[in-house]
Amino acid sequence: MRKIIRDLFKTLISILAVICLLMILDKSTTIKVDATEQDVVNNIALIDDGILHQAANSYIGTGGYPERTSDTSLDFAFVNGISALSGTNYGILPKLTYKVFYKGTDANNNPVYKIGGYLSNQRLYAEILLRPSLSGSPIVQRELYLYNPTTESAKSKFQIYYGEDTSIDATGSPAVDDVPLYSMGNDEGLYLYSAKNPATSDAKLYVTNDVKDGFSAYMGKAYSSSINWDSKGKADINAGGAITSPSLKYSGGTTTVDADSFGDNGRLAGSNLLYGIRNGVTYPVVDENHKQNSAYTLRWPMKDKMQPGETLHYASNIGATLAGYSIPNVKKTYTNTTPHSDGLNHLGDKLRFTLTVQNDGLRSSWNFKQIQDAMPTGLTIDPNSASYKWTEMTTSGTGNNQVDTEVTKGSGDIPSSYLLDNKLNFTPNTNITEKGKYYITFDATINSKASGTLTNTANFTGANVTYADGDKSYKASVDIPVAASNFKPDFSNQLRNVSNNDSTFNSTATGEAGNIIEFKSILTSTGSDAMKTGNYVNSVINDNPSNLKLVSGSVSVNGVPQPDSVGTSLSVTGPSATVIFRAEIIGKTQTSISNTALMNNVTTNSGDTYTNLISNPAVLNITEKQPTTSFVEVPSSIDFGSINSSGSERMLLNKKTEGNLIINHSNNSPFQVSVSYDNDINPIKSGDNKLVNDNGTVLFFKQATSDGSTKWTPLSTTAVPIKSDGFDGSYENFSISQYVGLNKWELRVPGTAKSGKYTGQITWSIQDTPQN
Repeated sequence: MRKIIRDLFKTLISILAVICLLMILDKSTTIKVDATEQDVVNNIALIDDGILHQAANSYIGTGGYPERTSDTSLDFAFVNGISALSGTNYGILPKLTYKVFYKGTDANNNPVYKIGGYLSNQRLYAEILLRPSLSGSPIVQRELYLYNPTTESAKSKFQIYYGEDTSIDATGSPAVDDVPLYSMGNDEGLYLYSAKNPATSDAKLYVTNDVKDGFSAYMGKAYSSSINWDSKGKADINAGGAITSPSLKYSGGTTTVDADSFGDNGRLAGSNLLYGIRNGVTYPVVDENHKQNSAYTLRWPMKDKMQPGETLHYASNIGATLAGYSIPNVKKTYTNTTPHSDGLNHLGDKLRFTLTVQNDGLRSSWNFKQIQDAMPTGLTIDPNSASYKWTEMTTSGTGNNQVDTEVTKGSGDIPSSYLLDNKLNFTPNTNITEKGKYYITFDATINSKASGTLTNTANFTGANVTYADGDKSYKASVDIPVAASNFKPDFSNQLRNVSNNDSTFNSTATGEAGNIIEFKSILTSTGSDAMKTGNYVNSVINDNPSNLKLVSGSVSVNGVPQPDSVGTSLSVTGPSATVIFRAEIIGKTQTSISNTALMNNVTTNSGDTYTNLISNPAVLNITEKQPTTSFVEVPSSIDFGSINSSGSERMLLNKKTEGNLIINHSNNSPFQVSVSYDNDINPIKSGDNKLVNDNGTVLFFKQATSDGSTKWTPLSTTAVPIKSDGFDGSYENFSISQYVGLNKWELRVPGTAKSGKYTGQITWSIQDTPQN
């Protein structure tokens, strides 16, 4: 596809060279209008590897036949009457005087071509422009600018038309491109293939209004003559006869415009446009030779009059592709969920954005890898509002009954982790086939930093699947005009980690389970108007109950203590307000929480009201707390009392256990607490005398069993569980002292034991156990 675009502009340069030569040779103030001028204005040289947009050999500069390029097309036309719609009667180019030609470059350093002049019969200046789409897709924008230089209103009731006789597959005698045209749906435009059968076509051409000031009506037609561009063609019957419906008649003047004068508007996607009605019967549309000589007409809305100094703009897109090459057509739009009568967006308004990419390529697939959309200053994205939908088109029916149906292949919510730092950064990794679409929607709110017109640009990145030529990015932008206001709030939201002794508030903070985080929101106004009253809401705790817990008694407004709630409205009074509260991190896994504060029902001193004022996002990064398994406390002693030696062996129960057995176990998993005794390393002894010198058991422990009973178990160097089936779960300062208290231990005292005070040591252990 890159080669096509490169050759496209190389060809245009050669044509422009001919035009410049004419300018040099002709010293008069008026340059004669001929077909070479229309080469630049009307058509793109889509001739490369099988794509032929206009007549053969018409793009070879001085060695070919440039006069063939547009000798049958209407081009741009200024229509303000009911005469036959032809270039002779209404064409802008034939009536231009004092023409100038210009070649420049756009923001991407691609060539741009202009032809301008004076439209003397209308007392207007006209400029016709060709430039590549700034999105980066292989699309060229054809544009017309009209300017009224007079101090009077220009002609009343006029419409701009554009007509073109294509030649994408001109064969036979006479040479015509006998191929059908199809609707793109949604009144967006049309497309045609280089052969009657799309499956055998080598190329695809399409014309759309997906551009600022695009056409409002369009019609596919069979070209028969250079007049009547508002008619569809002839019926394919023996006697012929003009198709009466639909048409694209001029709707000004005194004539009555019927309901069929809106061309192919309303046609479903994929429907064949070369069908029409004559005498109540639907026929294929053909020329006088009964061929579908493809052409099309575009029309813009009626204009009542042009005011002095007014400039009007009209545009359409045209693009082409070879089979196997994808054409990502990207778009960004928005709607205001609370529109205003002034047509502007206001502070606090919620905007719903839609990002769309459609593959207009022929038998191709585009791997949509990444979408990035950073909010400009003045917009705050809602990280919980994003969703996606992926669709494909299926074709059914034939002839006049052919339609495309959009079928959803996948849809769902986009996790908030893809909408951090006030931007969308999502990786769809989806292959979009021909006519397939991928939609992404999200909400953003106009915040206190908004001023003037905001420009929001999204970047779509992907790659051709069939012909791998590397990743490419395409841009789609939208302008968002914001109404001026005397109330200019500065609404900040910050936080700090109190447990880490952070001394300053920032837009980000890091913490782990057990840390205390302090949030602070401040609303002031730098304008001449100020807040009188309002309601503060911060839902960070309500939205994250598994990660945060409000610290009781920590909420204050302007230093005055408030009830334990920030998820419902807190009443505040102006002219400024400072809200502070604290939260304990209870979540133990790694995550990021983006939090914004809201001010609702704000009334200013001037009586204006605002809802949904939103602060900047404050981000809390919770780090994963490392698992802890430890003893908080173990018994300090197990006392078996004192006895008088009788010369015979005895078994003694413990009289008491001093201290507690308390543990921490942060993982929510099974674990075991055990005890062991080593009669060689830490024996029970008095001085140098061990209590037991043989190899017999010294200590016994009354182990709890799974059925609720107990079992005396001898202790040795091998750890013995204090509870046979162990424990399960996450615990902090968990006391299990009941398992090791009174009468839980038994000591064997041999008859040979000597008198004295005997002491020894047991060992406690804790470890995770495999889950069942």
